[in-house]
Amino acid sequence: MMLVIEIIDDHCKRAGYSGRELFDFIVGKGFKGYLPKPWPRALKPVAAYDPGYFDNIIFLKGYGN
Repeated sequence: MMLVIEIIDDHCKRAGYSGRELFDFIVGKGFKGYLPKPWPRALKPVAAYDPGYFDNIIFLKGYGN
């Protein structure tokens, strides 16, 4: 299963949660986060949310995990 999400703190805060909370929630559901850079090479694993990062985060579950 794959989710591609752009997590932006300002948008999350308007919805009542932080970007970190959303990231941790998705990881808590068994997904692993990856940054799509440097494309087209391998995905870069990411273990924690960085509020300064502004791009998509790819979450994979059941794919080489």
